[in-house]
Amino acid sequence: MLINISELDPRGLELDTTVQVPPFDWEGDQTVEVGPVPFRGTLRVLKGLYELRGAFDTLVRLKCTRCLVPHEREVAGKFRLFLAPAAIGVDSSAELARSGSGAAVEPPTVEPEDEGGEDRYPLEGWVVDLAEILREQIDLQLPMAVRCREQCRGLCAVCGADLNEAACNCRHEADARWAALAQWRQRKDRS
Repeated sequence: MLINISELDPRGLELDTTVQVPPFDWEGDQTVEVGPVPFRGTLRVLKGLYELRGAFDTLVRLKCTRCLVPHEREVAGKFRLFLAPAAIGVDSSAELARSGSGAAVEPPTVEPEDEGGEDRYPLEGWVVDLAEILREQIDLQLPMAVRCREQCRGLCAVCGADLNEAACNCRHEADARWAALAQWRQRKDRS
């Protein structure tokens, strides 16, 4: 979904839509498939920039990092971004007035959320690609290690069998470098 912010109404824009986010590469070795993304938010002029605030939730399909089985997981989040077109400088009040938006920029109001800084999102022009912004926000919500379930046992390092399905008959020898840690753990378990 593309939005031309140079034509933004001075009162802002309420968004309540479903966005199609294309599949994207993640962690270099897998592709995340994204279901339809319901999105609710607002777009308005604030602090001489364009504030996009919203919430989304969707289902994504990706592979477990332990057993490599594809599974679905829910991803949801809220965000607040300040969109900064390349044509806008640091003091953008005059630029906004000349941009054709027709929006009179009022002095910024201090809100409690302003204390932590701003998330600026640079734009190359005046068009916002909502699907790209949501792709980045979904990516930020994904965990470092994706598991199909908390107790996933993964794959056997020797034969590659899925240990969630059945145990294999491979002999697993402990690395000698971990022997001291194993002894410490045994002592700790006995006490």
